[in-house]
Amino acid sequence: MSYQIQTIQNAITATISTIFHGQFDRICEVKRAVLHLEAIYFCHSTCHLLKRGDLPVEEQLALYQQIELIPPGTAAFFEDNRSCILDNWPDEKALAEKPEVLYEELLAEELCIRPKSISYQPDKVSRDIAGAYYTSSDFSAQITYRALESYIGRHSGPAADADTSVGIEALKSAAFLDYSCGCGEFLLAVLRYFGEYVPDYPRKKLAAQLRGVDVNPIALMITVARIVSGVEAGEDDMLLRNVAKNFVVGNPLLHSETPAPLEVRFDNFALNRLYAETNGVNCLELAQQRIILLGNPPWEKLRFEERAFFRPLCPEI
Repeated sequence: MSYQIQTIQNAITATISTIFHGQFDRICEVKRAVLHLEAIYFCHSTCHLLKRGDLPVEEQLALYQQIELIPPGTAAFFEDNRSCILDNWPDEKALAEKPEVLYEELLAEELCIRPKSISYQPDKVSRDIAGAYYTSSDFSAQITYRALESYIGRHSGPAADADTSVGIEALKSAAFLDYSCGCGEFLLAVLRYFGEYVPDYPRKKLAAQLRGVDVNPIALMITVARIVSGVEAGEDDMLLRNVAKNFVVGNPLLHSETPAPLEVRFDNFALNRLYAETNGVNCLELAQQRIILLGNPPWEKLRFEERAFFRPLCPEI
């Protein structure tokens, strides 16, 4: 485990221990608090990418709340526990690291909650439930490049007299959607592909054509920040808003004409209620235009495994 992630884990356990006075029997409240705290840390971490690392924490949270990537409850949690959170703030160098790397490391261990103690241990119950195993950037790029080249080929006419310029024009008018986008590797591969093969296409315009869904609100926060920073527009508020509106927290396997408030979907993720009806999103609305689907479907377990589920919460069971 890296020094950076150890620093973040220590800050989380120290802060949560202080907030709950060393009594953790209210498990759901503890899990909600941990997710709010992780969101605060990764708001700050991604703000380094967006060249806004010097903003006060409350302004960073307000920024992400305005673009609807975190719920009002996160900012309220910060205000309610400001002194405790800042007293245990992680080493700034840790939070300035690549957020996607930090977060994947954080997911690699399970927060184990006991009535009188909390700690991180090697386990992966929550990770397995969420299918949070992210495809490497190199492999994502290979798959994405193949998909886009195939798309160009299909729109360029018969092989004998293919006109790739027609296929490239079709590619420019498409949107790119990953239904389980994680930290955005497949969508960032689209940016890289255009940079190499369609360099004249405006990068900001392309960034606003990227779409994503994930049950994990922190992963979406990281993805949006990486896309905006990837087009070197970290301080562009309009682009940040235009990109963020195309990313949805929820479960794409569940349809809902009107998604539940973000606070509810955020809470669902905190409590591993990934298949709650209130986690549904309007996938038909996402597919109202020409879409190129990308990504690697999450590996999830739908069966309930008692031993794995209770191990980090109540090992006696």
